[in-house]
Amino acid sequence: MFEALARRGLEPLEVDAAAIAARLPAGSAAVGYLRYTHSMLDPKRPGYANSVESLLAHVIRSDGSFERLELAPIDAVERAVERWREVVGTPLEARGVGGLASASASSDLEARKAGETLRALVLDPVLSAAGDARTLYVCLDDALQLVPLDALPGGEGPLGERITIQVETSFARLLRPRGPSSLAPSLLAVGGVDYQGEGEARAVAYRASGAAAPPLARGGVSEEGRLFPSLPGTRRESEEIARRFRERFGAAPVVLAERAASKERFAEAAPMARYLHLATHGFFSDAAVKVQGEDDKGLAAGSWRGMSFESTVKGMSPLTLCGLALAGASRGMDSLGRVPGILTAEELAGIDLRKCDLAVLSACETKVGIGRAGMGIHSLQSALGAAGVRTAITALWRVPDERTCELMADFYRRLWIEKKPAATALWESKGAARKKGWPIRDWAGWILSGDPGDEPAATRPASRPTTAHAGAPR
Repeated sequence: MFEALARRGLEPLEVDAAAIAARLPAGSAAVGYLRYTHSMLDPKRPGYANSVESLLAHVIRSDGSFERLELAPIDAVERAVERWREVVGTPLEARGVGGLASASASSDLEARKAGETLRALVLDPVLSAAGDARTLYVCLDDALQLVPLDALPGGEGPLGERITIQVETSFARLLRPRGPSSLAPSLLAVGGVDYQGEGEARAVAYRASGAAAPPLARGGVSEEGRLFPSLPGTRRESEEIARRFRERFGAAPVVLAERAASKERFAEAAPMARYLHLATHGFFSDAAVKVQGEDDKGLAAGSWRGMSFESTVKGMSPLTLCGLALAGASRGMDSLGRVPGILTAEELAGIDLRKCDLAVLSACETKVGIGRAGMGIHSLQSALGAAGVRTAITALWRVPDERTCELMADFYRRLWIEKKPAATALWESKGAARKKGWPIRDWAGWILSGDPGDEPAATRPASRPTTAHAGAPR
C-alpha cells in the first residue's frame, strides 16, 4: 500500500499531534485508537512483569491540547463488541464469504444495554476528554473496526444524533484536504455479477509482480455448492442508481453486469469514473490466519505445495486476504494460479482512482479488515484511500438486497438531487430508515470514511503541503 501512496504523492512518514490540531475545524477533535501491550510489574514476583493487550486512545483537540487515555483490556473490548453484534442480529460467527446474519435481533432493551457497555469502554472517556467537541475524527484499531460507533446509544436515540463521528483511514486527509473533482459527472456501476461465468482470462495490467492469490481453499461455500451465491437484487440496485444518474446529469453511465463485470473491464473503466458503485460480495479470509513466525523459518522459499490452508496463507500481505467478487469468482484459480474473479484489496490499491469523488462498495463486510505482521488494520476501505478515492462508503455486514437497494436509492437522491454532502446524505438516509422501523442491522452497517464533503472552506489550507500516511500519533 505504501508504494501506491508514494505514487500518488503521499509519502509514509510520521505526523505529530500539533500538525493535526492545526488543521482541525473548531469544535472538533481527532481520536486515534491503538492496541498495544501494557506491561506492569508483578507485585508478587519482584523483577517480573505482567503483560496484557490493551486499547488506548490519543485525543487531539482543535485548541492544540493532547491527552492519552488508557481505555480497557482488549479482551473486555472484544467481548463487548461480540455481545453488541450478537444482540443486534449480526453475530461475528456470520463473518466471511457471503456471511449473512441468521440470528434474529434481541430486544431493544438488550441492544441498548450491550451498546451502553461498549460505549462506556471505548467512547465515554473519549467524549469527556474531547470537551465540547461535536465532531470526532477517528482512526480505529482492532475490534472497533467491527462496530458503527454512531449507532451506539446516546440518549434517546443513537449517538450520531448528538455528535458526528467521522471515520478516517488516515489523519493525512486532514493535512491534505482535497476539493471535489472538476470533471464532468461520470458513473461506473457494477451489479448482477455472474460469479460462475468464465470472466476474463487475461492478467490485468495493474497486478503486482509476484502478488499472492487470495486463499480460496476452504470455507464460505454456500448450500448450492458455490463459493459466491448469486445476488439477484444487485442488478436492480445498479440499474436504479444508473437511472437516477441519467435523470440528474443527462449523461450515460457505464454499467457492468453478468460476465462483463470482470476485473479487467473494471480496471479499464474505473480510473475515469467520478462515482463508483459496486454491488457485489465482499471476500474476507479467516480472521485466525497467523503471520509467518519462528516455527516457519525452515520452510524453503516457494514451498507451498502440499501445505495446509493455514500454512499457505502465512506471510501473505493483509491486502490479499480481502477483496471483491467479480465475474468468475466462484471458478477459483486458473492454470497460472491467478483468481480472475476476485479483485483483492492489494489490486484495488494499485488502480489510479484519483478522479473518484465517491466510491460505494455495496457488498457484505467491505469495511472489515485484518491486523497482521505489524501492519495494522487493512481492508478495502483503506485500499480505496490508497487508490486516491476522496470519499468511500463501505459495509460492516451484509444487508438484505431489498433494504440495501432502498437505502442506496434514497442516499443518491439526497446526494445528487438535493445536493447534500455525502456524510449528511448518508446519515439522513439512515434516519429515514429508522423512522420506518428498520432494525439496527438493516441501517447501521454503512460507514463513510474520508472527506465527508462538508468541511468549512476556512479549515482548508491554501496550499497543498506534502503529507503522510498516518494513523494514531504515537
